[in-house]
Amino acid sequence: MIGYLEKKYIGANEDRVLKKLITIAIIIGVPAIFIEWIVGQPWWITFSDHVHNLVEFAKAQPLFGILITRTQVFNGYVKNIFVTWFPVYWDAFVVIYFIGILIEFLALKWRISFSRTFNVLVPIFFTFPRIFEYCVGKQTPIEDKILEGKIKGKLKENLNDSYEDAAAGEASYREGAGGSSAETTKVAVAVATRRSSVTVRTTADGKRVARLFVKQSRETETDRAIENTLKGFGSRISGNSIYFPNDPTFSPKDGGYIFDSSIPYDAGKRLGEFKKVFSDPFSLDNKTSQGGKGAIKAYFHIILSLLKYVFSITPYSIYKRFIINADKKFKIDTSTSNAKFIVQQNLDLSVIPEPKADGNTIEVQRQKALQRANNRISDVTTALSSVKISGQFKDVQVGGSTAIYTYTLPPDPNLPSDFKKVQEQFSNLLRLNSKPIITLDAGLLKVSIDNNISIPVSFTDMIKRRKTGVSNIISGIAGIDPMGEPIYFELGDKNPHVMVFGKTGTGKTVLIMSILYSIMSATDPKHLRVLYVDGKGNSFEFMSKDSAHPNPFTYAPPGDASGDIEYARAVIRYVEMETRRRIDLFKKAEVSKLADYNKVLESQGKDILPEILFVVDEFSAITQQDKDLKASEINKFGTIDRFEYIAKMSRSVGIRMLMANQSARKELVPGKVSANITARVSLGVSEPIESEIALPETGIAVHLVSRPGEFYSTLKGPLNAEHGYCPYLPDEVMQALNDSLVKKFGPCEYEVTREEILESEETQDEMVSDLGISPENILVPEPEPTAETPLDIIDSLGEQYYPWLDMHRNIITNNTEANVALKYKLDEANAKIQKLINKLDVWRQVQLNAQNANTHKATGELVKSTTNGRDLDKI
Repeated sequence: MIGYLEKKYIGANEDRVLKKLITIAIIIGVPAIFIEWIVGQPWWITFSDHVHNLVEFAKAQPLFGILITRTQVFNGYVKNIFVTWFPVYWDAFVVIYFIGILIEFLALKWRISFSRTFNVLVPIFFTFPRIFEYCVGKQTPIEDKILEGKIKGKLKENLNDSYEDAAAGEASYREGAGGSSAETTKVAVAVATRRSSVTVRTTADGKRVARLFVKQSRETETDRAIENTLKGFGSRISGNSIYFPNDPTFSPKDGGYIFDSSIPYDAGKRLGEFKKVFSDPFSLDNKTSQGGKGAIKAYFHIILSLLKYVFSITPYSIYKRFIINADKKFKIDTSTSNAKFIVQQNLDLSVIPEPKADGNTIEVQRQKALQRANNRISDVTTALSSVKISGQFKDVQVGGSTAIYTYTLPPDPNLPSDFKKVQEQFSNLLRLNSKPIITLDAGLLKVSIDNNISIPVSFTDMIKRRKTGVSNIISGIAGIDPMGEPIYFELGDKNPHVMVFGKTGTGKTVLIMSILYSIMSATDPKHLRVLYVDGKGNSFEFMSKDSAHPNPFTYAPPGDASGDIEYARAVIRYVEMETRRRIDLFKKAEVSKLADYNKVLESQGKDILPEILFVVDEFSAITQQDKDLKASEINKFGTIDRFEYIAKMSRSVGIRMLMANQSARKELVPGKVSANITARVSLGVSEPIESEIALPETGIAVHLVSRPGEFYSTLKGPLNAEHGYCPYLPDEVMQALNDSLVKKFGPCEYEVTREEILESEETQDEMVSDLGISPENILVPEPEPTAETPLDIIDSLGEQYYPWLDMHRNIITNNTEANVALKYKLDEANAKIQKLINKLDVWRQVQLNAQNANTHKATGELVKSTTNGRDLDKI
């Protein structure tokens, strides 16, 4: 009995039975339709009348009377069939054919046979009882069950017909089959597909989970055949918020081959996209001459989109949409609960006009951009498939003049790691004027394409949407992302400094000014002052005290390195000395951070120290001038080592740097400086090599960014790069904003004047070092070493010259031997350099410990003499 049932199970094929039944229905139905058509024709009615008249005439004749009487009984049967039963069968077949047409359309769409499509739909619509699952977190349980049947149907359809023929035992299979071994294998594979299980469900936490499982057989050869059959199958069944990897994964635990998918799924999102359904079929984008779909196809696309939208309206999707709207419109700002500072609103935003593009408002431009981006979704998806990247389309966002298409990809090891070639192929396939930017992060593929419709950014809206609580004094906004959310720019303990890159014409200065004014909007000059140096001009002169519209946040007169390199170098030297001075102050107060030191000052009734934001635009134009200095002048006027020192040591003393440059080429960006500044903001750059320096470890090709104001930020880390667009502030608007700041905080007063900065530069050699050693006690070696002095000679200097050597460490780090060692990776020379540095570090630590010990000793003696025997606790 068991053997008989097993044999029948293997040979059974419900699809074949259904196919025969449908064939019989067609044989009966087609003639019935033909007969009904004939009966309804006018000529047939006329012919019937003539026949009736002829019959009546014949009845009156004696010769035919007997014959007609005999045929009356037969006529009654015929009349009963055609008059009584034919309409019943006709109505049944009309219904059958109508449903059959719908099923055939679905079969063509699903790319599985009519019979398997029928087997999917009939059990679902007539035997499915779980409607109440809508209320417990499942979006469309009927649709999920249909997907299960579709996937299983496609799995069977994936097999060659000979597999099913072999399982059914048909002799036709054996023609050229290759023997009984091949036949047995094909039978086993066909049976394995029947034993497969498919699960599709939408979870309450907003994910659509799918799983296809094909059980392992008992034989290695059969398993190999099953695995080969399933290769590449994942891409054929992906869709409907489900995405499988191309190839299955073997699970020893489950004993079979598995396709798994888990895609975030928002049931209410589609309900918020009603406007996206409609577009103009006769628009320029839809014209076939412009590469569009054509008016007729575009019209039917609208109809299909509308039907999809209607079918997506379920109780759970309405509930999810309600939650989305409530969260968006009534969201509570909780940033103040753990914030260190409360954001102020210092700017008069009424002086900023509403930005427009092509004469349209932001909202109109956004709708036009969304319409164009939505029209290109199918083209983008097709282009990705052409370059062998298959993904589940997630959404499209627009911002600036870019459309960003997001696709969910499976954990496929065959995905390309370098998208340079893909970007070129993609550009050719879509016939784009500029190359797209393709990035992959956490399974999400993002394709940024020029959308040719510019959406302006409103500085006013950006400021109004910012959070009210922040963790750092220097807290601004660089721009907005494609969703309209602010991209924050904060400098603090995590990101003490930042580098900004952008070639000419990309809006680097505009971005800097937008960041600065958003920072000034949130704080006041008591807590923050800004110091400026420009390497190629004086873009910040209008912020000075002597301009017609001064800015009260300006710390000192802005520096112009192109016209007054002496003062620009003096400003850099001043920042270095201020860093050393603050380190010394903190050391004496036994604190490590500016916030703690300011608490000490406030307890003493003194003014606090403000944070300093040191803005250096076109820094390479300054550092490149170090090459013009003599070896003996490097120590006094060199800027690279000073930038390195500030980047290293100013983290805790409240001095931050914003260093900007047009180019990110290696020869223009000192490695010792960039190594200490990890945060980056980059607009478009010129060359591919610059992209790697501007945004290291991200793989983002910013050399393909050409639109002004478009940037990428890594202030949240290279793995969380943000893509945004900055607003544009005209000169007259910035001047008006300066006036509003002066009105609120009073006139601009410098913390230090130009003369004081230059004087400090001139007298720097007479100042006491941070170790407390007076200049007259510092011995200078004879002859005075330079960067060309061999390292062995420097190493031979006695300890009496260590104070001088400690103050001139750059002759070691910039030594000719050091550069050669770095270039050719000479381990011996590098070890020699490190030995010298370590020796100086040990000596410096000994001096600091001794200095601290003397300070405590002196403090104890002072207390002892002051108390004069009185109770110290009471004092």
